Amino acid sequence: PATEFARRSRGELLLQEDKHGLFASCWVPETKEGDRIIAEVESDLLSGASVGMGIPPAFYEGRDYVEVKDCVLRDVCLTSK
Repeated sequence: PATEFARRSRGELLLQEDKHGLFASCWVPETKEGDRIIAEVESDLLSGASVGMGIPPAFYEGRDYVEVKDCVLRDVCLTSK
């Protein structure tokens, strides 16, 4: 909660499935914290994302990926290198 900056319930976070998997987009707040986030993304300090989910017992594990057919998504977060 201390580092939360976007929520679906407030319309700041968009999550949808696309041909590659989960697509996430957000509105970064116009605050000091938002400016820091943008600066870290632009400087490549934040360069990825991670999702927290409850995975059901049935999922497919391939060589280079895991395909989850159904889950409870708990959070999406930015990650550093």
